[in-house]
Amino acid sequence: MSKATFVEQSVPPPPPAAGRITIYGLNSFMYSIDEFGVITLLSGTVGQTDLDVQKSTAGTLNVGELVYLVGWDVADGVVTAELARADASSTMPALGIISEAATQTATGKVRILGELDGLDTSAWPDGTSVFVSASVAGGLTSTRPTGATDLVQRFGKVAYQHVSAGVLTIANAGRSNALPNLTNGNLWIGDGSNQPVETSAAGLGATVFSDSVFRVQDNGDATKQLAFEVSAIATATTRTLTVPNRSLNLGNYKATLLFSDYTVGTTTTARYLFPSCTRALGLAAQQSPTQCAKVVRISQCSWPSLLRQLVAATRRTASQS
Repeated sequence: MSKATFVEQSVPPPPPAAGRITIYGLNSFMYSIDEFGVITLLSGTVGQTDLDVQKSTAGTLNVGELVYLVGWDVADGVVTAELARADASSTMPALGIISEAATQTATGKVRILGELDGLDTSAWPDGTSVFVSASVAGGLTSTRPTGATDLVQRFGKVAYQHVSAGVLTIANAGRSNALPNLTNGNLWIGDGSNQPVETSAAGLGATVFSDSVFRVQDNGDATKQLAFEVSAIATATTRTLTVPNRSLNLGNYKATLLFSDYTVGTTTTARYLFPSCTRALGLAAQQSPTQCAKVVRISQCSWPSLLRQLVAATRRTASQS
């Protein structure tokens, strides 16, 4: 062939001369001619890809409706389809959008690539991404489906917003996202076939951790970590760490030890005691009656010695009242 001519025209043209091909623009017609001079009107329009389609059951597939593939009509040699809907895998993914109406006996067209005009896109501004609807069979929505069992398929984008002459570009026909939405509190876990399976985090049994692997990291610096060590606990014993109904600063070590930490008659070093009093037992300023006034430092002393110190401090406090 010696030449190809491109002409914008919306009606069928005269056949081209031998040795030439005339291609007519979007939404028009295209002729071809072979080396023997045989002229053929090509099906479909330039820039679009349509498939012949029939509805697999009674009823009509209307222009602008999304459909999923059902099967193949052997007698008529066309694919069969029904309305797509994103709330079930059995009605997904959308194969394409109906560009010519079809019934169970009358063949129509389903567009799987390109653009489709003559639609009502008045609800969506130009450039809006649209998805297969999970609530309306055959419908489009600008809201991504969020149901736990919904499949997500972004079908295309609105090229032109108009109540009757809207244009939709088709960009993702024939497939849904590899991973659908995930139920709150669940995880994707690989199975024996290396496929992701949705699994409840509560069912994983990960409620006990070794203190050698469990760490809490700082949100700003992952090199700052908190570890727990429980090796000092007696064998076959579980100790419970109970948090009071207030905030604690573990950096203030003196404010973290309780009176119950001490055993009568024992000697301790560098521990702290919380007496219940309204004054600091002569060691610090007065506190409110609902608070521990101040701590008394115990340093290499037994309980009798400690009690004598407390009595003496109490007397000093009383004399200052």
